[in-house]
Amino acid sequence: MGITQNLERRSEDLRTSNPHPIEALKTWKYSPWGLVGKIEKLLHRHFEPYHHRLEWFKLPEAEVARLCASKNLFRNHFSAVANIEISIA
Repeated sequence: MGITQNLERRSEDLRTSNPHPIEALKTWKYSPWGLVGKIEKLLHRHFEPYHHRLEWFKLPEAEVARLCASKNLFRNHFSAVANIEISIA
């Protein structure tokens, strides 16, 4: 679970340091970049119970399915966690 400006390059970097297959199941595009970093921090905080190590998380399949079905990750799932309202254009 992380952010990148180049998914293909980031995926290649992760593959070289990980013996397991890696697949991006879902991506969301947000800007500006500063907002993206805040969303990532909220995600890490929200999913902390599933944190494995570094940026790796072990989410239950039902949670993965819920995230993948989301069209707007932040508005649909994490506005309560942030305790703030953010408009994303």
